[in-house]
Amino acid sequence: ILYRVNAQSLNFENEFVHRDIPYRIVGSLRFYEREEIKDALALLSFMANPRDEIAFRRVINKPARGLGAVTINRILLEAFQNDGNIQSAAERVTPELRSKARSGVQSFLQAIDAGRKTLSENPETRASQLAEEARPSDAILIAGEQLSACVVTLVLQANIAAYHIANDAWGAQARIANLQELANMASLYPATGAGLMEFLERIELDRQSAQRNDDTDDRVTLITLHNTKGLEFKRVVITGVEQGIFPRGDKNFEEQEEERRLFYVGATRAMDELYLTSCANRQLYGLTHFMEPSQFLYEIDPSAIRILGTVPPYFIKRRKEFRDEK
Repeated sequence: ILYRVNAQSLNFENEFVHRDIPYRIVGSLRFYEREEIKDALALLSFMANPRDEIAFRRVINKPARGLGAVTINRILLEAFQNDGNIQSAAERVTPELRSKARSGVQSFLQAIDAGRKTLSENPETRASQLAEEARPSDAILIAGEQLSACVVTLVLQANIAAYHIANDAWGAQARIANLQELANMASLYPATGAGLMEFLERIELDRQSAQRNDDTDDRVTLITLHNTKGLEFKRVVITGVEQGIFPRGDKNFEEQEEERRLFYVGATRAMDELYLTSCANRQLYGLTHFMEPSQFLYEIDPSAIRILGTVPPYFIKRRKEFRDEK
């Protein structure tokens, strides 16, 4: 299965786990093992359970907040000597810290509180507000329906997205796409404490199930189109062949040509069978969007393909228009 960007692997990974289909990912880690996703999940886990020491240690000083091991251990000791609540302990210890460390802890706690607050607000109102906040300054992530506003709030407020952009300029776009895909997945769950717990539990089950399938060589291969050069497979599925996904909607002419070349590379990886999939609607930015088949599909000679499933009327009409234009 070939796709344009790594973030697209998530839906397939989840589906394969639920159907007990072994798989492998070439050229990348599994979705839930990617650093930025583990960071976001640690933030969510700590917000859901402020006694989670492992999650706290992972994100309290990421990005750097001026906290040394002594300060972190002091907060944890305060928690263990009382009720185990690390967030409450941090709030009690903070006034006694030096200025830089105090500011760092406060910013972290404010991010956690901001995320928790989305669980009690009107999710549609909060999502709209977050989208407007994100666009003018950086357009990093966009919140959508239900629990996605919580994910976006935490990632932005805790500066995890900014951290990965600053520390991996080459791969920043892919990392942000992964975080956006996590938010998209969260949009399927209610913006409540129970919804958050269900979301985290589902992810943990999926991670455990995926690890159990590592012992077989008979697996589906998941791979980005960029990583397929030199490889061949008996059956290839190129997924997400939709306008705005492949090719991206923000490409100029030269970039469109590069996308077309990439599409050709992917298509020629198939030895026997090639499937091109295009969905009618898709979760993007936490919202459901109606999708148009990619212009690349219009360019294929109709006699060379067999269409499976329901064909949207506008696809037939648009393909005729495209060929007339040529």
